[in-house]
Amino acid sequence: YALRWAKSLGVWDIGLSHFYGNSRDPLFPFAPTLNAKGHAVLTPYYPLIHQSSLDLQATIDSWLLKLEYIHRSSDLQEYNAVTAGLEYTWYGIFSTVTDLGLVLEYLYDERDTEATTPFENDVMLGLRFTFNDAQSTDALIGVIQDREKDSTIYSIEASRRLGDAWKLSLESRFYKLNDETDQFLYQSVRNDDYIQMELAYYF
Repeated sequence: YALRWAKSLGVWDIGLSHFYGNSRDPLFPFAPTLNAKGHAVLTPYYPLIHQSSLDLQATIDSWLLKLEYIHRSSDLQEYNAVTAGLEYTWYGIFSTVTDLGLVLEYLYDERDTEATTPFENDVMLGLRFTFNDAQSTDALIGVIQDREKDSTIYSIEASRRLGDAWKLSLESRFYKLNDETDQFLYQSVRNDDYIQMELAYYF
């Protein structure tokens, strides 16, 4: 089951949630087992979990403050994770209709090297451009730096409507990974920079 409660109080938007069911993140806690052909294989295990979460957002003039927190427990592990940040927006920069937002976020996962995400102790700094045109053009340029390892991710996301039914989107990631101890990133994506362009039609 899943439950969620949400409320707006002045400048604050508050959300509380709880989930009970099978985790979507598989664990491999046991020694390899044998398949029908007698070969050793890793068997994924999807534990039953309880996950409680809190999300807060405050809009104060040009400031946007955000907090997302979860506590997850199962028969194998229990941990906390949090993302907290702020965004300041300059409206109508250089006497234009374009807005520029400065984004700063901190990402933490208590599992450290056992986390199923690479963002266990990282800082993200980004620039958000909102052009406020008829095509809803926007772009987010950011960099994520691991606070303990020599691992950096550069990110670009942008989108623009084309006419009444088409939308063009760009997403790209570039990795600068020099720390071999960063097993999650170095071993898996150090050679996998990518650029994705998507053209969508809505009807």
